[in-house]
Amino acid sequence: MSGAKTGKGPSRRWLYGPLIGFAVLVGLYTAYWFFAIGKIEQGLDEWIAQQRAEGIEIDYAAREFGGFPYRFMVTFDAPSYRNWQVDWRGEELELFMQPWNYRHAIARMPGRNEVVSREFDGTVLLDEKSAASFRWDGEGLTDIGLTLNLAEFVSGEADVSVRGLKTNYAARGDVVRLGVDWDGVTVSPELIEGGRLAFLGPEMQQSRLRVQFTGLANNGGQEGVARRVDLAQLRLNWGPLKFGAKGDVDITPAGYLDGPVQIRLDDAEALSAAMKEAGRLPPQSALIVQAIGAASEDGQFLSLQISDGALTILGIPLLTLPPVVPPLPRSDAGVLVQ
Repeated sequence: MSGAKTGKGPSRRWLYGPLIGFAVLVGLYTAYWFFAIGKIEQGLDEWIAQQRAEGIEIDYAAREFGGFPYRFMVTFDAPSYRNWQVDWRGEELELFMQPWNYRHAIARMPGRNEVVSREFDGTVLLDEKSAASFRWDGEGLTDIGLTLNLAEFVSGEADVSVRGLKTNYAARGDVVRLGVDWDGVTVSPELIEGGRLAFLGPEMQQSRLRVQFTGLANNGGQEGVARRVDLAQLRLNWGPLKFGAKGDVDITPAGYLDGPVQIRLDDAEALSAAMKEAGRLPPQSALIVQAIGAASEDGQFLSLQISDGALTILGIPLLTLPPVVPPLPRSDAGVLVQ
């Protein structure tokens, strides 16, 4: 008689637990995704209906919802939008949102976009890598980003080509930050032909702007609220002009800049030569370029003062800036004490 044991081996039911849990999670996420995309479709329909009720024309040939499982995506074919300021017609509009962030959207409009507005009438050609980003909270937009990998603006008057443009706008309370970068901007020669700056040429090279505004959004019309512009960096490369600036200045109640700034010029000799060849180098201008160039050696800056929008150097008026913001309303305090 054999003494071999015929009992069963160890149970493997524990292997099924993780698989079942994973299947449940997949099912729950799938249900969540379809529920969320339905809410997005409903919200989009309500927004379009509201816009149309206000007299805005919105139309499209077809739309499609998708993106499962990684994102929510809405694609419009032949979309159009028209209000009292602008008339836009595009080939395609794509909107993206991540499942974990309902307050961030990315938009793309690749292809041909026809634009008619008060400022610009023409065609905008955007490549597939160009996009806009929007973030918002319960009170409205907080961040706007725009990336134009390659954009061409074509109108009846002139053509403009933009390469590597990146802009960022961020609002936090009473502080607004703005950043602008581009790799290159080229305009058709006829756009600047005969102008005062035609000698700089039709192409701007890599440039940058970093600036912060304080006290503009929530001043409440009060003259006692400080309004400032903090220019962290301005770098403009336009042909022979290699210009830099920085400074923290106040904004007067009338809307003018007022305070110290620092400027610099690299390769002032090349700028002087270009201005001279174009007949744009009178003795005063030559003196100004020479002074800024000399002060800019070894990476230094020349300190200047803006007084109510007027900038002078060596006692010579350099330029007068227009108001950067509307003036504050006049206070009634003086009336009350009379």
